[in-house]
Amino acid sequence: AFYGCSFSEFTLPDSVERLEGSNSFYYGSFEDMKSLKKVNISPDSQLKIIGTRVFNSSGIKTITLPSGITHIYESFMGCRSLESVTFASPSKLKIIDYAAFMYCEALKTVSIPASVETVDTNAFYGCESLSDVYYASTKADWDKIEIKEGNDSLLNAKIHFASAQTIKVKANDMTLNYKQTGKLDYTVTPESDDYKVEYISSNEKIVTVDKNGNVKAAGKGTADITVKVTDSKGNEYKDTCKVTVKYTFVQWIIMILFFGWMWY
Repeated sequence: AFYGCSFSEFTLPDSVERLEGSNSFYYGSFEDMKSLKKVNISPDSQLKIIGTRVFNSSGIKTITLPSGITHIYESFMGCRSLESVTFASPSKLKIIDYAAFMYCEALKTVSIPASVETVDTNAFYGCESLSDVYYASTKADWDKIEIKEGNDSLLNAKIHFASAQTIKVKANDMTLNYKQTGKLDYTVTPESDDYKVEYISSNEKIVTVDKNGNVKAAGKGTADITVKVTDSKGNEYKDTCKVTVKYTFVQWIIMILFFGWMWY
């Protein structure tokens, strides 16, 4: 449609429902347009499908795709200047097809909608700069996506799960014997890898806790341990558990004998 043109910006009419691709004998609509840096697509766009080779090897740097998109074919392969891809929410996208973003060497960030069910073979092959993937749901849902071979760049990037303002922390109370060690038992929902956990003891003379949640009973009594969870956006969530430290029968005998001897 625009083969041979050299404009740098294009605004898609809202009424367009499909950007047609091509077969192997013809160029796609904007294919090989190195001059094309920006494509404006309104959130109200009726666009549903981006066909094969529509933007292949073009010069676009960023693109935001509307929520009505259901399928992306081999649409952006070889877009070596493309740095970020965003999908408007809530998205209807089901499939990111074969080689959709293949050889997008500058691609650093991409958002994956919660609606995605399949990332086809080589969809992100050769995207060596891909560092951050923002997934609009939990780790449990991410694990359900069928991600086919040739997508190591996607899998090796840092996955940011949508956990802000939904995290709940539950730390369970525990009882230890003096000098006994244990592991703090807590849960965070929804399940996610995209948060930082810290532990704080209210009295280290009674109980200490290291950065990995390993607890050590230092003295008889009761102390609180606070579990602080910070998500990727800096939101903090906390819960506190009670740790009770007791002497065993043998330890009581030793204490009585020791202090009795000292008193004597």
